[in-house]
Formats: sequence, structure tokens, C-alpha cells
Amino acid sequence: PYEPEDRIQTLLDGARYGILNVWWPLANADACPLALCRWRSAMPGDVRTVRLVYQHRVGEIYRVHHSSQHEWVYYPGMT
Repeated sequence: PYEPEDRIQTLLDGARYGILNVWWPLANADACPLALCRWRSAMPGDVRTVRLVYQHRVGEIYRVHHSSQHEWVYYPGMT
């Protein structure tokens, strides 16, 4: 790590944090363009919490399940 282990532990103890994924094409993305589900078409029941239990901590991620009500937009020709 780029920080001393004790500093990392201090930051993690009782702290809340998030991870942001960033999508960036390495080449033209015509075959698999970036697609986003419109927020207004998603319902709370479409998202489920998945609990991750490790020896030293417990975490959560969210899994989105398909719905025929979802509206999608995509961005073709991104380079």
C-alpha cells in the first residue's frame, strides 16, 4: 500500500467509504458500448443487497436484477 498500515487501519476503523468504478474504453467501443439504465425506470425491488462476510470485516455490494421495465440508453462511437 501507499500508506502505512496503521494509517489505513485508523481510516477504516468505524469509517464509511465508497468505491467508484470508472469506465474508459481502451479502443473504439462499437461492439460493447457503455449502457446506462435510466434511474426513473428502476424500482427499489430491482436492487438487492449482497452481504460479503470476511474474517476481518463485513461488507456490502448491490446487485441489480433485470426487469422488463428498465429503460436503457447507450453511447455509441466512444473512443
